Amino acid sequence: MTDKVTTVMTPPWRTLPASVTLSLNSTLARRTLAASATGRLLVAACLIGLSLPTTSFAQSVCLPAPRLLTTMPMGGKSGTQVEVTITGEHLDDANQLAFSDPHITATPKLNAAGQPEPNKYVVTIAPDCPLGVHEARLMTRLGISSSRVFSVSNLTENVRTTPNTTLATAMELPVNSICNAVMTEKSVDHYAFQGRKGQRIIVDCATKGIDSKLDVVFIIADSMGRDLLVERRGGALDFTVPEDGKYVIKAHELTFKGGAAYYYRLALWELPAGEPIVRMPSTRPVNSCSWPPTGLPEKAVSTEQEPNNFARAQKITLPCDISGSFFPAADVDVFEFEAKKGEEWWVEVASERFGLPTDPSILVQHVAGSGADEKLTDVAELSDIPSPVKVSSNGYAYDGPPYQAGSADIMGKLVIQQDGIHRLQLSDLFGGTRNDPRNIYRLVIRKATPDFAIVAWAMHMELRNGDRNALSKPISLRGGSTMALEVVAIRRDGFDGDIELVMDGLPEGMRAQGLKIPKGQSRGIMLVTAAQNAPRAIGSARFIGRAQINGASVEHPCALASFSWPIPDSWGEIPNPRLLADVPVSVSGIDMAPLTLATPTTEVLEVVAGEKLTIPLNQTRRSEFSGDTLQLKTLGAGFEQNPQFDVKISADSSQAVIDLAKLKTVPGDYLIAFYGSAVAKYRHNPDAVLVAELAKKKAEEEAAVIDAEAKKLAEEAKAAATEKKAEADKALEAVTVRQKAATAAVAAAVEKLKQATQVAQPRDIVDIVVSEPIAIRVKPAGTK
Repeated sequence: MTDKVTTVMTPPWRTLPASVTLSLNSTLARRTLAASATGRLLVAACLIGLSLPTTSFAQSVCLPAPRLLTTMPMGGKSGTQVEVTITGEHLDDANQLAFSDPHITATPKLNAAGQPEPNKYVVTIAPDCPLGVHEARLMTRLGISSSRVFSVSNLTENVRTTPNTTLATAMELPVNSICNAVMTEKSVDHYAFQGRKGQRIIVDCATKGIDSKLDVVFIIADSMGRDLLVERRGGALDFTVPEDGKYVIKAHELTFKGGAAYYYRLALWELPAGEPIVRMPSTRPVNSCSWPPTGLPEKAVSTEQEPNNFARAQKITLPCDISGSFFPAADVDVFEFEAKKGEEWWVEVASERFGLPTDPSILVQHVAGSGADEKLTDVAELSDIPSPVKVSSNGYAYDGPPYQAGSADIMGKLVIQQDGIHRLQLSDLFGGTRNDPRNIYRLVIRKATPDFAIVAWAMHMELRNGDRNALSKPISLRGGSTMALEVVAIRRDGFDGDIELVMDGLPEGMRAQGLKIPKGQSRGIMLVTAAQNAPRAIGSARFIGRAQINGASVEHPCALASFSWPIPDSWGEIPNPRLLADVPVSVSGIDMAPLTLATPTTEVLEVVAGEKLTIPLNQTRRSEFSGDTLQLKTLGAGFEQNPQFDVKISADSSQAVIDLAKLKTVPGDYLIAFYGSAVAKYRHNPDAVLVAELAKKKAEEEAAVIDAEAKKLAEEAKAAATEKKAEADKALEAVTVRQKAATAAVAAAVEKLKQATQVAQPRDIVDIVVSEPIAIRVKPAGTK
């Protein structure tokens, strides 16, 4: 008997009204807490306390997907080869380590016998490989895995191989080098370097930006281990060497955690005085998908000129593009400009989207008079880019998507109410006590330039039974499956037109069809389908959004978001989503979807407006299921209000009836799909059981042959004449060695069969079921 599972699919989230600029995710109190590591834990605890479930039963969620979890090392120097060891989950039959950049290639590492060593690869980095972060993935039995960051640098790369948790065992680290390591639990890792008096040394540590779970604290100390400079907030250390000699770098996790998931790349390099620090490369947060605006130069046209405060505002003219920083503490940068009544300007600030812990806020006031007669009238207050859709209130797949495309940055409209001087105040709501010049911003004020940016992620399930899941979902399709990607748009400067979604460059047997983002809305769907007979394949797709803006066709790439680490059921870990560098796609070619829903024909279904449309569905089952009812909802603009309906999973066919009169669907061409959730009794890799059984049988047969040979030789040795006794005993000794090896081989084969059988046992797993896309043409009333 199994526990009852109540699951609700993520609904088609309504677009938030423009007036909504704050949510639970963006309240000042929560932001203030979340600004620190301790605060993040408090936020998680508070959210958990607010949403305690009525049951503690945890349902297994999502069919197994291949996930690459760690690589060691996590990068290499351009123009070199490096041996990489990987770990992960569901990496059965992994045979190819692939990268997002073609300048990085890999081959399996071979042992002395010429056979591939498990989980080891030799990675070749071309001399002209772009520096920065790239994606590493494995092709497995289930398809392409989730990715792990692989960094390419121009510094000498090292790997820590021995413990270095004391001053005496500190690892020597040359200047202008990087060390790849895993944080030692409940300890402090030590490194030593030689410094020259007056030398400027930069120490940086890549962690969260390369998918690590590590909140690092690192310290520069003297040769006796006495602290000289400390960094606890994820920044870099800028150290001027006071005297020639040995210095020590100490590193530990904020709460002294450690282990495989807490890896890091510690970099040490020399930098001339006065040159800016360039941090180690990092992945991008999800909300950075909306930055920069099209056509914006890499560097700002001008910079803020301190002091630019209330007593001495910086004079500017519109339009403008200004870079600055929230420094010193409680800094308020003040700019003055002239504008005329009726002018409309769009104001955008980027800072939090740079990955910084900032929360920009703008107040624009009209200035009349001067001195004691000065009168200030508020014109606009701008803060936050709201999420285009309602997101999860706790960061997991709970009551909305567990991704946040909105930002604490600013993008808003400024309408001038009267002629004259206007004063713009720009501040950081977090900046009251922080004295950090690294918290930079970019202020852009422009005339309307309508545009859009889009980001996508795999559809997640909304769960009501206590589960908290935030799972990386690679586009690794089983034969006969359809995967739904939610696509959201961040609309810029008043653009509200349709956005068509296109994905091409897919391998054989795969197809993708986009359910557009309708005019004035923010959400669409991309459906990626693998044919039942699709061959095993891997590829990199092109994913774009296309719209008509001011009479011109405009295309923008769609960024794909995923989670750094899979969190299947956790009450104490905060998910860490990010953008991927590319759009990898694959088909298993081996594993099949438990259930396929499709119409008998791919032809367009026609119906007259105001009538009912009956859609036949074929159901192909490849698994047993827990329960026989599949509740289906509808995806697709103009059809998402179609009532939920039930189909019998055990049936070979069913039908959906859509009442166009109730939906008030206007004539036109549409693309829809049906989706729901089902609990499959999933068997993982049952073929491995057959292989293991054959291997066991073969091992037993070989052992039996050797046993018979040993028995025969034993009898011959016993009856051998004295002059042949030694030779017979030697032959018996040799076969005895083979006999022991054969016995061990049988034991190993038995154990492997046991493990394969255990893994292949049916498990109740709830997952999303999406039909193949269905094309509909609604004809005007009165037509045939």
